[in-house]
Amino acid sequence: MPFYKDKIAFEDAQSVIGNSLPEPKIGDEGKETVNSSSLRFTYIGPLAEWSRFTEDVATFYNSSKLQKAFKRCEHVGVGLDDVIGKTWKNFTTFEYTKIGAEIGLHGRFMANATTPVQAVIATLLDPDHDTSSKQDALPSLPKNFACGDAKIVHLKARAGYTTEPDIVFTMPSSGEAMKVRLIGEVKSCSTYKVDAHIEDLSQSKYGIRNFIGQVARDMQERGIRFGFITTYKETVFVKISLQADKTYGLYYSKIVNHTDTVTRDSRGNLTGISVRLGILYLLYRVSQGDGGWTFPSDDIIPEDWIVHDEYSCDDGDEADPETTMYQPTPEPKRVIDPASMMNDRELRSKKSGKKVHIML
Repeated sequence: MPFYKDKIAFEDAQSVIGNSLPEPKIGDEGKETVNSSSLRFTYIGPLAEWSRFTEDVATFYNSSKLQKAFKRCEHVGVGLDDVIGKTWKNFTTFEYTKIGAEIGLHGRFMANATTPVQAVIATLLDPDHDTSSKQDALPSLPKNFACGDAKIVHLKARAGYTTEPDIVFTMPSSGEAMKVRLIGEVKSCSTYKVDAHIEDLSQSKYGIRNFIGQVARDMQERGIRFGFITTYKETVFVKISLQADKTYGLYYSKIVNHTDTVTRDSRGNLTGISVRLGILYLLYRVSQGDGGWTFPSDDIIPEDWIVHDEYSCDDGDEADPETTMYQPTPEPKRVIDPASMMNDRELRSKKSGKKVHIML
């Protein structure tokens, strides 16, 4: 809840996580923005909705340990409350940067979505507000991590990778040992409307497979199970999980809009989540020490996962005829019934008979 100190309204950690993102200042679409979308990759593997995403996030958010941590920090300022706009109409926290392309949107998303989540985690883990009691210990959250563009990854840790995601979360925050554990991709909201295509599971241009193709490619190359793709106004969270037939599939969440907030019904059940809470949840998932954030990237054959589509230009890019690839989208090898895609649970290896636990 917002609180006042010296007549200034602050937001605590829980308020920051639960709030919506500021309204972006987008140029007149098509006239003051790019008008084409560079969706250059199409995902062709097994695909189904992450039907338990909201339920999984709710379990994490409602945990007594996290709620106790929020309670301990309820009088620690993490952000400024919107009420300040009623007093100062030209405050610096308002959106002034006009956006015409993905490059500008990238910066605004990090400023308004990922940076506040980092501030909340730092607050919850601050020794001044944390507790040494095992009973009140926090759920696993990253204590030493960084968020930025792909170039923040140590040069030696980058070696061997051909892709550069728009947003990476690394653990630890620096040094040769850093690993990318979570990635995000940004696409322009002036050229792609997720809601208009999310039910199109075909391999057609601009279908949901085309939209998630790049992040699916980047996750496969690095063996990363969790990621997200956003247009700022619409965000989709994704995960890679093992199926019953021992092949991997990709699951995608329902759209989380930038205007969405954390909401509860009359019984206190979580009915809505914010973009920031979704990111906090994924950081929780990739921070656990059991290795559940990763998988052997060689277990997926790239040609069975992604195809590179005909080059399309965005953000002022120009195609280089010497480096541009074109590969027509093939017919799907088989029809994947979403009902046959497993929920994460214990599996018994056919060869070894050992149990393999795949996280939710």
